[in-house]
Amino acid sequence: MKRVYLHQISYLVLDEADRMLDMGFEPQIRKIVKEVPPRRQTLMYTATWPKEVRKIAADLLANPVQVNIGNSDELVANKSITQHIEVISQMDKRRRLEQILKQFGAAAIHGDKCQGERDHVLNEFRTRKAPVLVASDVAARGLDVKDIRVVVNYDFPTGVEDYVHRIG
Repeated sequence: MKRVYLHQISYLVLDEADRMLDMGFEPQIRKIVKEVPPRRQTLMYTATWPKEVRKIAADLLANPVQVNIGNSDELVANKSITQHIEVISQMDKRRRLEQILKQFGAAAIHGDKCQGERDHVLNEFRTRKAPVLVASDVAARGLDVKDIRVVVNYDFPTGVEDYVHRIG
């Protein structure tokens, strides 16, 4: 829409680059990069390093420095996380979730809440005023909450990368 003047940008940050590509934003990323001066510092953050992210990084970055935590060629979950997998029929899912959550009060975060409401609920969870956070995929990435003891995936995400983000 040409509403923002980008010609004096000196830092370009692409956070959750893998997710932006998954959601089909590559054309918009490329359009923005064309408007930003080539003499800039670009920071690209991604928890996973699939081929698509590597390709756009090679296209957009000059003289990149790559910092990896863990093995970037292999997608693995955090080894300090204990995982319990229960395969349950669709009919029994709700009852099992209620068994797990019965004794706790819960707050919710999802895409139908405005950002202010999401921030408030997240703060309640971080400060332990709300001991349980029920969340849609809007909370699958980018949240930094310390000392979470349990993550229940009601449904397995569409991709393994999203699963690694959820449990991380």
